[in-house]
Amino acid sequence: MVSLEYKKSSEWSIGKIIAPIAIGLLITGPFFPYLIVQIKGVGLDISDERTYFDFDNSGLWMLLPLLSAILIIILLYLKIDIYYEKNGKRIKINSIILMLWGFLFFLMYLSDAVLIRSSIDYGGISISYLPGFGLGMIIVGYILCSIVGYLEWVYSTPGGLRLPIIGLGKKKQSALASEVKLEQEAEVNASIEPEPSIKVEAQKEVPVAIIEEKYSFKSGESKPEPIPLKPIKAEKNEKVIREPTTEEEKMLLKWASHINEYGQTFEKCTKCKNYVFMRVKDKGDIIVFNCPDCGASFILKK
Repeated sequence: MVSLEYKKSSEWSIGKIIAPIAIGLLITGPFFPYLIVQIKGVGLDISDERTYFDFDNSGLWMLLPLLSAILIIILLYLKIDIYYEKNGKRIKINSIILMLWGFLFFLMYLSDAVLIRSSIDYGGISISYLPGFGLGMIIVGYILCSIVGYLEWVYSTPGGLRLPIIGLGKKKQSALASEVKLEQEAEVNASIEPEPSIKVEAQKEVPVAIIEEKYSFKSGESKPEPIPLKPIKAEKNEKVIREPTTEEEKMLLKWASHINEYGQTFEKCTKCKNYVFMRVKDKGDIIVFNCPDCGASFILKK
């Protein structure tokens, strides 16, 4: 999902505040000296500086730092969300991509800096190869990219801690499975006739005697349907299909009509603007919708 909506700088997380430094180093680093060649001997003192942004020396690799800076901008500042889904769980992996990308190329350019440093003596002439200032800028840019990814993974917003949802232990998995099972059983027993307009609350059961009298007659016989003494369902329907008083209540009633058999509804969160599977909990007189991305909660009174 892609959106060109930007957040105010005052709402940026700590990762988004540090990221411009990494972007600046990755963009400007290739234009500074990447390799310095020094030739010294009798009557010779030559120094040659070569930049990384040179096709003859680096090939298409010269574009890699620039593309990495663009990748940081796309994953952090544009609303392009990448998810990994497994066993009904959706995990946003933008920050994980940045963390792994930055650490991988940090190791690559760091090893390049170590291998570049060498010296050759030939016939009284000394040729030395040294890493340049531009290479150091690229290395620092990539380690900052990795740090930004880690900070975004842990601290997604300035005001709260975002815990990783990867590698749940066996105890947590069993607890989560039991909770989902209980929610499913409660939802199945909540209503006898599932209808979109009355799915927001459990219906009272019709007396067993009435059900048996309605359906247990012999073939060939016809019996008039008994009329219940108390019109229970009519009262419930009137409460559910009432006109909403606010726009928010209208939106929540729409969400409630889309709840699936797993106690979830796929909607757009009004806080983080992401399309997510909202977690739904029926607490009797209210229904609580919870966004797994930003943790926002929305309450619908029955």
